Amino acid sequence: MRYLAVLAVLGCASQTRVPEEAAPAVGTDAGSPAPPGETPREPPPGAPPSPGASDAGVGTGGSSGTSANPDTNPPATDVRSGGDTGASDGREAGMSNQDAPAFNPMPCSKTAGSLLCDDFESGMNPAYRKSGGVGSTIVVDETRARSGKKSLHARAPAAAGASAAIAIGSPVFPTADNSYFVRTFMYYASPPGTTNVHMFTVSGTIPGTNMRARALIGGTGFPSGMPAAPGFKVLPSTVYHSDILSADHKGYSNPASSAVPFDRWVCWELQVDGVKGEWRLSLDGAEQFTIKWNKDPNAAWLVPQVSQLSIGISHPHPEPNPIEIWFDDLVIGTQRVGCGP
Repeated sequence: MRYLAVLAVLGCASQTRVPEEAAPAVGTDAGSPAPPGETPREPPPGAPPSPGASDAGVGTGGSSGTSANPDTNPPATDVRSGGDTGASDGREAGMSNQDAPAFNPMPCSKTAGSLLCDDFESGMNPAYRKSGGVGSTIVVDETRARSGKKSLHARAPAAAGASAAIAIGSPVFPTADNSYFVRTFMYYASPPGTTNVHMFTVSGTIPGTNMRARALIGGTGFPSGMPAAPGFKVLPSTVYHSDILSADHKGYSNPASSAVPFDRWVCWELQVDGVKGEWRLSLDGAEQFTIKWNKDPNAAWLVPQVSQLSIGISHPHPEPNPIEIWFDDLVIGTQRVGCGP
């Protein structure tokens, strides 16, 4: 088998306060729709940020790789609003779609420190929980592959709240110190989404409580919902949800980040450090942002004890076109795997 994981005897999933967001054990079969609350909670495209949106920028990074201090760095742009990004063209501002690095990652059999490694050549791992609504598909097929012949192929319709994803839970999660690395190659087909399109969803509970928290990572259109606007581009972004109201629904994206490339394979790396309280996202090896929790237990970006990680597509707003993404060479581990030499 080409997918490697800790797949011992699988028990029942522990339940959080909201059943539909409960952490399924790997191997639990379910077909739940996109997580509830997304569509009504996010303002429509083009709407101004809600009061308090400025604390979305708990920290910023950018391609320099430095963590930000909100008192000394430019404020982040709220992912729910538009605004001038300072770029005349999305492709000029970010990584060109033609600038695909020639990465050659290690095969699963030689990847050290991995909790799960899947090149999808053996088909869909039966331990993954699939989710999606009407018109969504999440399959392993041969329509496109970065390595070998197969990859994970997600397609979500244009309707608001659409999703198509796989969920990975126990025994991969939770991890020691709530820290882990995720690496996958992603082919985001054009036309890309014009608002928030999430590819990773981290779900869990705040340590020592039964309070739920989620972080959704992906790309957002700037200006939101306005692809014909001058300077439009898709930026790496994240939205944080929490049962703690003062920490709920905080969005973040750094205008200094590179535009998300599409129509080519891109190496996406997510690092979550539960000890330092950091979230870091890199594309093709270049850091796009680092968000740091400010140690306030009532603030956003507190790293939860993860019960599951979902990979695929979810978008809360209506889009002009369906969203289609392929994923390949997925690794979840205790140390950074990198994109390869």
